[in-house]
Amino acid sequence: MITYYTQSGESLADLCNEMQLENPEYLREYHNQNCLLSERFEGDLAQE
Repeated sequence: MITYYTQSGESLADLCNEMQLENPEYLREYHNQNCLLSERFEGDLAQE
């Protein structure tokens, strides 16, 4: 497992691009399975 501390304003989409994930949904699914209910991501990965 990789621990990564996000920078201010960084989105899941940014992380996926940096990690070169084939399917960005994998990161969201993994996060949602391993976090508190209050920290779950829903909706689009891109935050504008």
